[in-house]
Amino acid sequence: YKRFEPNEKGWLWLAPVNLWLGWRDEAIACYDAAGNLVDIGNSRVAEAQSLATAAEQRAGDEAQARVAAEQRAGDAEQALQQLEAELRRLRGEANNK
Repeated sequence: YKRFEPNEKGWLWLAPVNLWLGWRDEAIACYDAAGNLVDIGNSRVAEAQSLATAAEQRAGDEAQARVAAEQRAGDAEQALQQLEAELRRLRGEANNK
């Protein structure tokens, strides 16, 4: 390992890629030799995070929809059983008359 000394801004020079590694706000950033900010794909990271959040939301919505559909199916099954029982009762009364 080789220790790197930061410059007066606290940046580290990465000679193999000719970039400074530093900070911008509270995020890691890269700067060229002249000190200009270099886009290293942070916007792609933010986009990926946004897509992941949207996918998680869709998955949650789909899970809620499944639970609601299962509840409706259970309610329909229960109503059907009640109607069948009532039909059997009515048929029984008609046969007893």
